[in-house]
Order: sequence, then C-alpha cells, then structure tokens
Amino acid sequence: MMPVIIVFTKIDGCPEHSFQNSKQEVYKLLRGADIGKKPFEIRNDENIEMCMGKFNSLAPVFTTSCVTGEGIELLKKMLFNLPKRRKHEKKATRPFEFLVDEIFNVPGVGPVVSGFVNAGTLTVGSNAHVYIGPLEDGTFMKTVAKSAHISRISTSFVTAGQSACLALALNKDMRKELRRGMVVLTVAPISTKEFEAEICVLKGEGTTIRRSYQAYVHILNVRQSAFAKNIEIVSNHLSGLSRTKPSVENNEEEIVLRPGCRAKVRFEFAQRPVSST
Repeated sequence: MMPVIIVFTKIDGCPEHSFQNSKQEVYKLLRGADIGKKPFEIRNDENIEMCMGKFNSLAPVFTTSCVTGEGIELLKKMLFNLPKRRKHEKKATRPFEFLVDEIFNVPGVGPVVSGFVNAGTLTVGSNAHVYIGPLEDGTFMKTVAKSAHISRISTSFVTAGQSACLALALNKDMRKELRRGMVVLTVAPISTKEFEAEICVLKGEGTTIRRSYQAYVHILNVRQSAFAKNIEIVSNHLSGLSRTKPSVENNEEEIVLRPGCRAKVRFEFAQRPVSST
C-alpha cells in the first residue's frame, strides 16, 4: 500500500470555511475504498512517533504556513524520520541506467549531464562506452563517459542510488540533440512510444476519459504528453468516490471513464519515444 502524507499549505491566508470544506473532501477521499486510510492530524512530536510504522492504515495530516512558520518544523521532522522505501543498493547488479535531469556545458570539459543513477554501476574513463537517448527517431547516440562528479567532487565510480554528473564525449551536432528526460545506458538500448497503465479516476467536475484523451504523464524523469489508444475495464466491480460505472457510447461503442472508474489504458507519447528499460 502506498504511504500517504497530506499537507494543507497557506493556511494563514485561507478562510476558515474553505479550509474546513477542503479538509472534509480530502478526508472523504482517504476513507474511500480505493485508498482506505484513516486521517491522523499531527499536532506535536508524539503524534509523529505514533505514526511511524503505521502508514499502511494511517495518513498523517499537516497544516502549514510559510508566512507564520506554523507546522513547518513538524513536517520536517516527519520527512527526516521516514524510512527508505527503495533500497537502490539492491539494483547495483543490474545494467547501468542513469536518468538525465539537467544538461549544461562546462568550459574545457564539454557537455555534462546531471541526474540520478537508477541502477547498476559505472567506472568512467576512456573505456566507459555508453548510449544516451532516445533521439526524436528513437535511436541512441554512442559516446564515452569521460569523467564524473558527485557533490562537486571528482570520482571515477558511480553506483545505484547516487546523484551525479557525467561528462560526455560529444561533438557539436550531437550536443544539440541532448534534452531532459533522456537516459544513459551501457547495454544496447530499445525505445518505445507506448506503455500501459492501470488508472483510477478519483474526482474531477465533468471529467471524462475516452480514446484519444490526452494527459501529461510523469514517469521517473520523463515529462511528456500522451494520449489514450485503448481502454480496457479491469473488472466489473469498480469502486471510487462516486462509484460511477463506465459507460459505452452507442455510436462508436467505446468506453468512457468518469470519476470512480478503474481501467487499464494503453497510452502513446505524443511527441517522442522514451527508453523501454
């Protein structure tokens, strides 16, 4: 079960009735069958200690204000005490995968990409042959990872779980192809423009999802628009806020999803392919 922490912000400028209405809506959502968590308001340090280890059933709720500072220290303490959900050291034996978040040029060094080592290990140098991409046509550029830095300190080795910078050997034309959302791999890469996702429409006034519906998706370091190619109902028994059943348009016999529906949707990226690793 995915842990959930609720944070109400800017409470210093929010009218009391609006705040209470928003709180009731969020609490209703948390208690729904799809989430099934009990809201637990955090008022002191003891409340934080009570929540630890109970995120499968509790959803801590914070009220904060950056103007008055109310609730900020409690929120920080909660975040710093959270256990790690991902043990990246277990992925060190997998093929190397580096997620590119930023791109910049360093005088005397050349193009540098910064990001996160999602899996594997890499020893940089003249023999560190890697692939970076995908490009607009789905192909990857082969290059060499010349050097690496972690927290502005030079290193020859990076491993899963680290945030690092890699200096790549690319000519001027190849540099123009770099963009955020790319990956650096050591194995022969494959790109794709499609993926499947199981979705649940939680709420939204007048929200309907049908074939060709376009959404902006966030998958690791990928930020891109995608449209629905196919919709398949997961089961006949659907649960949600409004418990709305999916409808079928008579003219085209296509499924239309509304708040409360759950389905498996096949998406296609609208602009460019991404790595399939």
